[in-house]
Amino acid sequence: MSLDRPLILGKGYVSSFFKAKLPQAIHHQEKIRSLQDAQELCSSFQPTHIINCAGITGKPNVDWCESHASETYFGNVILPLFLASVTTKQGIHLTHVGSGCIYEGNNNGQGFSEEDAPNFSGSLYSRSKAVAERVLQDFPVLQVRLRMPLDSVPHPRNLLTKLLNYAEQGNPIVSALNSISYLPDFTHATLALMDRGKTGIYNIVNPGAITHEELLNAYFSQFGLPPSPIRFISPGDLDKLTAARRSNCVLSDDKLAQEIGSRLPNLKENLVQIITEYGAHQRKVQ
Repeated sequence: MSLDRPLILGKGYVSSFFKAKLPQAIHHQEKIRSLQDAQELCSSFQPTHIINCAGITGKPNVDWCESHASETYFGNVILPLFLASVTTKQGIHLTHVGSGCIYEGNNNGQGFSEEDAPNFSGSLYSRSKAVAERVLQDFPVLQVRLRMPLDSVPHPRNLLTKLLNYAEQGNPIVSALNSISYLPDFTHATLALMDRGKTGIYNIVNPGAITHEELLNAYFSQFGLPPSPIRFISPGDLDKLTAARRSNCVLSDDKLAQEIGSRLPNLKENLVQIITEYGAHQRKVQ
């Protein structure tokens, strides 16, 4: 399947990675507010593929969603439904960037597979993502689950940048085991699935689940910095400080590895390189 006329939706962090990999793509950053908008968009651009990176995560974080239910459900459920309806009728391949934040725990050390039912409903954001995932299963849509995006370039949405900012501000940081998506690998794997014309749900995470404490300690160690006086807390303690609970989970990458013929690079094995590159970018802007 040729990705000759892709259309990328969304103006956030993840969409920029797809645009960098698909320079020929149209990057539509305006909001879609109705079914008619979705129909007109497809008629105007006539794409062969659409990558939907648009959605509501809340600013500054998912606590925002707790008091903005209508906006959250519209952006995370209704909008993808509009797109699925139109693309199905017009024969356009739709990829929807979903979330792995619909689970809690590590599934007895196995990680949660695409077949496991969501078991986390502690935030309105997570509930909206679970509803969207279930609805889209009734359409021929490729759903890719993203988890805690990480990159080697500083950015407010980069997990490492977030953690370093939390540490600098003296905020407590939860320490729990989590799967992470290294964005260059996430983008590469998604495009490989699209090129194969795949539909259905795929966890796109790197092997090597890690805690926030491990990630920060690796950063400080790499640059010979004294450990920051960070107060690490349990998920239960964090719940007392936030309006919404946070998902902490490990996902299985078995299905993805089987489909593309290999596993993504192990996060822990590549952490030194990622952090080294991150530090180099930090020095450039100082």
